[in-house]
Amino acid sequence: MKKVRFVRPALGLLAVFAAVLFYSWISLPDVRILQKQNPQSTAFMELRAREAAAEGKPSRPVWRWTSYNRISPALKRAVIVSEDAAFWGHDGLDLGELRVSIEDSVRRGVAPRGASTITQQLAKNLYLSPSYSPHRKLVELMIARRLEAEL
Repeated sequence: MKKVRFVRPALGLLAVFAAVLFYSWISLPDVRILQKQNPQSTAFMELRAREAAAEGKPSRPVWRWTSYNRISPALKRAVIVSEDAAFWGHDGLDLGELRVSIEDSVRRGVAPRGASTITQQLAKNLYLSPSYSPHRKLVELMIARRLEAEL
């Protein structure tokens, strides 16, 4: 009798989790367009524009695209080393760095430090908000996987 009381809520929770996961998956942005064109805006640019508008300030982003081959190889290496040293060795999620981050946070009793890959940072900056929630992080991981698979 006690097992039944535990099983039903657990199955219900599992069903809700599966529904959220499925909805999140089918509502992901189509990243394939990035193969052919640069984004016109990002989630962070739109957030900053809304913040400026709320304060009654104008917002006019100024940016210029630079082709990848025109960026200094030293700058490319510096960004990769400082942001995601294992960039070429993972598929959007650095499980080793994630494990180290979690172990360190448990040992020190603090919130986990960042262990996001460059791909995860791109997913967040292009499509998501800077806020943190487990759901946003899950969606970030799914978008990162799509970015890696498509691009």
